[in-house]
Amino acid sequence: MVCAYIGVADCYDAKQITGWAANVAADACPGAENEGQNAYRHFTWQAMITAKHGAQTAEMVADAHEAYGDREGHNYADHLSDLVNNEYGRQMGEKIAAANPGASEFQLRDAITREAKNHMTGGNYARPSDFE
Repeated sequence: MVCAYIGVADCYDAKQITGWAANVAADACPGAENEGQNAYRHFTWQAMITAKHGAQTAEMVADAHEAYGDREGHNYADHLSDLVNNEYGRQMGEKIAAANPGASEFQLRDAITREAKNHMTGGNYARPSDFE
């Protein structure tokens, strides 16, 4: 449904970014999926969509995912932490896009993964336990 609003090309790109974010999160936080890996994935996913397509598009994609995506095994606290980490990611994407006008996708990926690592190292991410 969200593709009707953002267009097929942006929707396709958002899907590609989703796969990239999952891969970089798994590399940054190895092992079985955990809260750090989940936060990292949401940061990088929303930051890249924001940097390339704007915060409004990123928010529509995230809202659709949270409303209709795979929620099996996720409780309300997981959902709330995802929403917060999505917002952190959008803020990160806006900041990186503003600081790097005309950056290539490779340059955006590099800047986003560096910033996400800084967030994670500083413990600046929402955890489900924050909402229990």
